[in-house]
Amino acid sequence: MTTEITRLICGAGIIDTDIELKENGRYINQYRTWRAMIRQAYGANIKNRRVEGLTVCDDWFYFSKYKAWFDANKKERFYVSRDLKIPGNKHYSPETCVFVPYAWGRLFPNGHKELIDKEMQRCRVEYADDKEFMRLVDSILDRYQ
Repeated sequence: MTTEITRLICGAGIIDTDIELKENGRYINQYRTWRAMIRQAYGANIKNRRVEGLTVCDDWFYFSKYKAWFDANKKERFYVSRDLKIPGNKHYSPETCVFVPYAWGRLFPNGHKELIDKEMQRCRVEYADDKEFMRLVDSILDRYQ
């Protein structure tokens, strides 16, 4: 086991696994997103990246549990969103977070109807077989129409 297992991130996140956190000299995606989430909620307010009132569920304080969720739900060219499923949400958890296409980061919350409609139509074609994702697309369309 490495010494990284006992390391804390921002006094809150616990690295509880001995997997390699780096591949080819770069941190793995699971670790980078987990560390950013912990820092955003509990870290110092460097470059105004901390969000006041943001929380993380108890399970996700542990890197291994976040990684398991990440690995089970990850889609290529998608990122973790905490507030598209539930607008205004400030709590990271498996129930409140969802993977969404990177392109969505530019669309919301600006609400440019034409761009949102075009992107949602693209998603309907590209991800038609993903029923859970289609429910998310429908809920977002309802919200922005």
